[in-house]
Parts: sequence; structure tokens; C-alpha cells
Amino acid sequence: NSAMTIKAIAVLAGMTDSLVMSESYTIMPQAEQPTANPTGGAVAAGTTVALSTNTAGATIHYTTDGNAPTGSSPVYSTPIP
Repeated sequence: NSAMTIKAIAVLAGMTDSLVMSESYTIMPQAEQPTANPTGGAVAAGTTVALSTNTAGATIHYTTDGNAPTGSSPVYSTPIP
């Protein structure tokens, strides 16, 4: 994780500067993108697709209808037929 603090003021001629606004943020690490085996392309009928990620403890969610997966999508546990 890395951290960042943003501080800002508003300035306008003829007015006193605003108070300082300060907000701190922690940049969260990103889980590694899952990979598929085999990769996309022509495959024989009955081929299953295994998904994996190198992010220890990560749960893979997937879809098969072309929509982007979310945390509510099915959880990957066995190769997808």
C-alpha cells in the first residue's frame, strides 16, 4: 500500500484565503488478473477452461454470457465446460 495526502485552499483576490482542506488516501494493491487455460481460440468440443490467479487468497468470479463479472457473479471452483 502507498499513501497520499491532498491539501488545497481556495484563493480569490479581495478575500482571505480559505482554510486548508486535507484528505488522506491509501492506495490499495490490485489483485492480479486471472488467466485462462487454454487461452481463447478454437478448441475441441468438450474442452474445459481452468481459471487461476497468482494473488494468494483471491476468489475468482466469472460469467459466460459476455457481461463483466462482479463480486456477485458465480465463484469459480472447477474448470468451466
